Amino acid sequence: MIAGASSLPVLVAENLRDTILAAAALVGAQGTRLQLVPELEALRQKLDAAEIRTEIEPALAAGDLDQSGFHVMPQRAGMATDLLDVGLRLKNGPQGTVGLLILCGVPAAWQAQARLRALEALTRVMERQIGALRLGPAVIADPMLRLLEELHDLDRSIVSQGLMGFVRTLAGKKPSQVECTAMRIVGLADVPVEFFQSREIRLSVVAQDLLDAIGYGDVLKMGEAMEAPEMVRPAPRSETRDDLEPFARLRLIERDFLVAEDADCAAFWFQEAGHGPDWRRLSKAGPDGWSAVAAEIIELSSDVVAAFAGMHLLRRRDLPSEDLAEAYELHGIVFWLAHSEGVTQARMDRGDWITCDIPADVVGRPRALAALSRLCPGLASDLAGPARDWVHRMSQTVQVMPYMATAAE
Repeated sequence: MIAGASSLPVLVAENLRDTILAAAALVGAQGTRLQLVPELEALRQKLDAAEIRTEIEPALAAGDLDQSGFHVMPQRAGMATDLLDVGLRLKNGPQGTVGLLILCGVPAAWQAQARLRALEALTRVMERQIGALRLGPAVIADPMLRLLEELHDLDRSIVSQGLMGFVRTLAGKKPSQVECTAMRIVGLADVPVEFFQSREIRLSVVAQDLLDAIGYGDVLKMGEAMEAPEMVRPAPRSETRDDLEPFARLRLIERDFLVAEDADCAAFWFQEAGHGPDWRRLSKAGPDGWSAVAAEIIELSSDVVAAFAGMHLLRRRDLPSEDLAEAYELHGIVFWLAHSEGVTQARMDRGDWITCDIPADVVGRPRALAALSRLCPGLASDLAGPARDWVHRMSQTVQVMPYMATAAE
């Protein structure tokens, strides 16, 4: 860190102090006290360093606080009768409370409309400042993650998996198995075998030192991040369209698809050759190029993750195996599978055997994939990124031919 420079948490804490002083000056308060819920105990050191008088008040978390924005506090012993203590409720969303700022010794005639409006604005500022301190590095990491994802979609070689995983972790999201492996290689993470079951990682000492250098080492708590819900694009419904005439045949991954253009809006529609009259609309069309059209057809016509997994599952005959056990690998995940007397068991490297409830008619590679999905509950999300890359590669192999009807169609 540059000598004399302040870290972002310090600057936010100092801004919070100045906002509190502005609120006190606005109403002529003689002093202030900031009460916080117990969950924000970790912030006290930074707030104390910024000379903010802070208390932890368990009653705030119990929901006993008046839900209004401002209210008069009980009279303190020995307090002049023409002075009041005024509490400003600091919220975290519509219902939650993170703290209470008490303006001490406010003149009784403080409630002018102009002051109330100004206090409301200052209260919102303080809520955002406490939120920034509470979220820690996610304040910076979340928008940075969105930028990295956009860059990765633009050019997959421009962003490393290690950097993506590290920023994803700081943003409060769980990195994929591939990103965790890359983080471990560069020394940013310790990934235990149990990762595949618990979905937890540990930042390494090197990573913690980097966070300490920018003032976030004592704020980030690993193991408490929640997986962000995956946004799934709703698949377009199939429609029977008698007015569509195919003009092109696309061959993709040993399947043929017919493409037609809507004369009214120039949109492209597709159907799998020989699979009936129903068509599905595409968001991509001629100006986007055939590779983009092909990528969307792959995504809409198949379970991309399952197809990727089926193509990339490897039988590891070079690894030592126990009796009746077979070793497999999928995208860096090595596991063992055993099937005997109708019972399927699986384990990770150095892990314990677990029994997998898999139907008897599921055999071979599908059985191995089914067992792996039970070993790794987050397997689908781990493979989503690599599967997207695979779709991009497969779309480059598309063969586009003029449409000529066959007897089967």
